[in-house]
Amino acid sequence: MKPRPERSPVLRVLAALGGIAIAAGLVLAVDALGGDPLSRAWAERRALRYAQARYPDQDFFIRSSWGGANFVYGATLQSRQSADTAFDVTTRFWFFTSGREQEMVEDRGTTLSRQGAEGAAAIETILDRACPEYERQEVYNTALSGELQSVELDLCWTPEDPQGGAGEQADLFPLDAPFDPAVTARVPDRLCAQILWDGEPADADFEAVADAFDAALTAAGYDIDYYDLTLVPRDAGHEELQALDLDRLIRK
Repeated sequence: MKPRPERSPVLRVLAALGGIAIAAGLVLAVDALGGDPLSRAWAERRALRYAQARYPDQDFFIRSSWGGANFVYGATLQSRQSADTAFDVTTRFWFFTSGREQEMVEDRGTTLSRQGAEGAAAIETILDRACPEYERQEVYNTALSGELQSVELDLCWTPEDPQGGAGEQADLFPLDAPFDPAVTARVPDRLCAQILWDGEPADADFEAVADAFDAALTAAGYDIDYYDLTLVPRDAGHEELQALDLDRLIRK
């Protein structure tokens, strides 16, 4: 048997480099699918530094973090001094960090969500008392406790720009201020509700519910611009519900 020829030092180095490259590629492929704890910790550290640089008078902590796929990690930063100073920060490929502080803090996205949940809780009590004949379903998430609510109040909402934020009206929503019903007369807003119904609803039924809700809320000091109503037949099956037109957006 002929002896195997020895590889030259150059070939051995190239083979070693090739093995390292293959191993690194496998590590990066796995990391791209689900991330790794070290990269997540690094991204959280960058997120904290990012938040502290934007709001040096605040002390932040990581409220939650997520991601890892495709080398993208996200974290929600929460101020210890201000409930409404909370926003998401994203880090891509370990070094490219950006935040949503303009949308969530400066344009009052977090404040609008919190105040909307506070307003919805107050509206539930009003409608329970004034319109008990309309059985509402608890299907809306709330920013307060994570529990479901039977109505949703969207402040600074229009059909043309549903995610516009407070913008130039941000001064009406000071950070951490409680919800004031009077603000509904100064900004466009929408009330959403899903109601159980006997039989298939007609256009007049949507109008009747909107009129009843609007009268009760106007008497209580609210000025709602849009009612987004869903009337759900109690005894309809899934396929029947899919075939029916059960939603209306009514302008008041």
